[in-house]
Amino acid sequence: MNQLAHHARASLERFLDAVDRLRRTQLSDPRGAIEAMRAERAQLEALVTRAEQALSEAGYSPSAEARRRIGDTLLGAAADRRHAEALIHGRLTEELQAPGFDALTGGGTKLRLVQGGAGRRDGGEQRRTAAESRRGERETKTAERDAKMRERDAAHPRERDTKVRQRDDARAREREARDRERAAKAEARAAQAEARRREAQARRREAAERAAAVASLEREAAEARQRLADIQRRLKDARRGRTAR
Repeated sequence: MNQLAHHARASLERFLDAVDRLRRTQLSDPRGAIEAMRAERAQLEALVTRAEQALSEAGYSPSAEARRRIGDTLLGAAADRRHAEALIHGRLTEELQAPGFDALTGGGTKLRLVQGGAGRRDGGEQRRTAAESRRGERETKTAERDAKMRERDAAHPRERDTKVRQRDDARAREREARDRERAAKAEARAAQAEARRREAQARRREAAERAAAVASLEREAAEARQRLADIQRRLKDARRGRTAR
């Protein structure tokens, strides 16, 4: 807030001048009071926007509530000369509440025209004064409504951006979860394939070992049969030799 005294001093002075002019003219010059009210609203909006920009430049994301509090503090400072002096010199040390319309205008009466202290006016003058007063009230309400609409318009993009970021973050987390799930399934399939490969390799090795064992047994059996045949042949030869003698 105090940065406005350094970076937007001209706007700050115009705002305080507009409030002071509104205070001085509200009883004697309804037209001037209306112009002062318009100037006060315009300068207030400009200062709130400048403060919001300063917060954004500092890395903060000012909300609609922050805008309202900034505006309330500016109005509260403008209604009190001591606070106004502190604000213009960048030494305001507290957050202020927005005063009522009467505090800004310096009285509790509505806008009315006073001429020479006269207590009565003719009917046309009274109607004109009443019309000016009603128009001033309407313009005040319109300015307040416009300020609220601008606050909503300023808040909606930030809310939309926040929702978009939240949605994007949620989608990113979902993608990461799906990627992790796919990776886990791929690892499981690879592990299963490796297990099947090793099992098949073990079966082939076992079959080869069985085949080798069978072949070895068959060779041993063939050798045994051959030895038996040799023995039988020698026995026959021996019997024939004895018979011949």
